[in-house]
Amino acid sequence: KSSPSRCAAMASSPLSQPRHVTWTDPMWIQMNRGVRPENALDYFSRSVFWTQGEGAEFHLDKVIPHPSGNHAIVIKRRVRRSEQLIQTEAIYYILDGVIYQCPSIHELVTSRLSKCAHHLEKGFDELKELCEARHEQKLQEELEEAAEKRKANEAADGGLPPAATAT
Repeated sequence: KSSPSRCAAMASSPLSQPRHVTWTDPMWIQMNRGVRPENALDYFSRSVFWTQGEGAEFHLDKVIPHPSGNHAIVIKRRVRRSEQLIQTEAIYYILDGVIYQCPSIHELVTSRLSKCAHHLEKGFDELKELCEARHEQKLQEELEEAAEKRKANEAADGGLPPAATAT
């Protein structure tokens, strides 16, 4: 039932695994003619994300149909904390036979803010470069103007530098 790569991935808890971990079983998919809502939990139970005990319950939450016939199947891992309290600990989805774990709201917001900060920093760096380039250009223009004035003054004084003029 388990391949070596699957066993290695099972070493850590599914909730602590990085979000880029995915799982698929092409042979199971071929033998069962695909993953469908009616066999999705059986397929999911073979994955590295399946854990039993600790009051964990997995259930098919919803099926999002697609015109191509492939469905996005959403599965939730819930833990009963008390008779009245059931918490959703993780959400997974199956798309084209690949199981993914959804990121948490915290991870989504952190990622978006990080991207936003990166783009802001990049924009400010470009603005700084433009300002520095403009400042250098202005200094260069001022130096050129000063050199032209000096030459004009020297020409007006008969070609002698200002210190060499007769008094």
